[in-house]
Amino acid sequence: MTIRHRLAYVRLRFRYVAIVHPIHAHIICCRRRILAVLAVIWPLSLLCGLPTLLYNTLRRPPRHPAADVQLCVLVFPGDRPALWETSFKVTEFALFFLLPVVVQICLYVVIGRKLFVSSKDLHRRQQVGMHMR
Repeated sequence: MTIRHRLAYVRLRFRYVAIVHPIHAHIICCRRRILAVLAVIWPLSLLCGLPTLLYNTLRRPPRHPAADVQLCVLVFPGDRPALWETSFKVTEFALFFLLPVVVQICLYVVIGRKLFVSSKDLHRRQQVGMHMR
């Protein structure tokens, strides 16, 4: 997972807290907690990028071996590199695309429901206030 994805998650989480729990936002989003989250995010992001760092290799294109071009490709060790590459790509897709999208959708649904309910309550209070006059 890239730093950009992690920071997007942090922004989304704080946005969720600010909208859904506005009174508790100053308690939940304190400086110490933010620094602790960042202290977890950076090493975790580095750990997630480690396979790419370890297994990237420069190779000449197989169809043009005489070309003066080299490509940066993932080359996994072992007797079944295709299986490792497929596993890596599926895991990468699930962890770095699918999971963040599902979390974002769920949090935005909660935020939307909270905003919809609070606007309904506000509209109801305005209606009651108009009828009492």
